Amino acid sequence: MAKGKGTYLVAYDIREPRRLRRVHYRLKKAGMAVQYSVFLVDGHRKALEVHTLLKELTEPEDDVRIYQIQGRHALWMAGRDTQSRSKAQGKGKLPGLGLFSKLIAKLGA
Repeated sequence: MAKGKGTYLVAYDIREPRRLRRVHYRLKKAGMAVQYSVFLVDGHRKALEVHTLLKELTEPEDDVRIYQIQGRHALWMAGRDTQSRSKAQGKGKLPGLGLFSKLIAKLGA
């Protein structure tokens, strides 16, 4: 991976409870939890570190996926006509996205 910024979505399904706790604990240090088994990781270098870590901690029976996304905004707006919905609301926000708005603000987007 090249140096620089990037945003990655890491999702996992770990079969064994002990490995699951280890993976979750380590990912909490590397990224931001979106759900229990879904994390956002910022930066190519950090994503490479997470990839290496997950290769060491997981087994073939586990399901681990890392997706590079276009940016944080792509998570909240993909597949939606957000501009027309925002204008209809008159507030510039989509209903039900308060948590995501806080997450975006926390990440500095």
